Amino acid sequence: MFYVLRRFNALLPVLALLTIVLGVAWDVWSTHRANTPPKTVVPPSEEQVAPPTESLKLRWLDLDMGPSYSVMRVVKRNNARSGYEGIEEIRNLIVVGTETGTVKWVFPSQSQRLITIHPLQHGAVKTLGLYVEGTETPGTGKSEEPNMISVYLIKADGSSHQKVLSGVHTVMNKHNDANSLRLIYQKDNAVRWALIDLKDFSVRVDRQLAALRDFKN
Repeated sequence: MFYVLRRFNALLPVLALLTIVLGVAWDVWSTHRANTPPKTVVPPSEEQVAPPTESLKLRWLDLDMGPSYSVMRVVKRNNARSGYEGIEEIRNLIVVGTETGTVKWVFPSQSQRLITIHPLQHGAVKTLGLYVEGTETPGTGKSEEPNMISVYLIKADGSSHQKVLSGVHTVMNKHNDANSLRLIYQKDNAVRWALIDLKDFSVRVDRQLAALRDFKN
């Protein structure tokens, strides 16, 4: 009996060390699971199968979205070409709810190339949404010139987006308060001014300020 007790007491340190190792391993595994995006994060159904020369990758986007949301960019790279065609292009966005663990794709497909992305904020007010400029990719059947851009507004939680302007050459100035976004932009040979409601993303005003003919002698 005393022999068994001595053997048991000798094993106690080993059992304690084993318990600590198992506890640390469990903690690391749990943390990894918490930080891993859900397996449901897949491209929208119409583009799940990409050409063999193209690949989709997820990259974090360094935007100040406040404590509730983070944004990931979906990057597509054409590995078969060089130069501009071969660089990584942002084709979609994923909004991740940092408190709820929700994941939402913004666009239904990867047919757009996103070139400008920044949050819409006003003072201490929480993030109102995202401002995005993008172009259509070749082969999407669009009739607009390749250098034309579209302006999108996106809800902060990624639940919806709206194309508010299209056929734009360049956005020269943008300013927002808590309720509206004001844009001065060039379309064709005209300078235009737009007022957009940030609650429902409706275009309240879109009028021409001046055209090229106004400056001719």
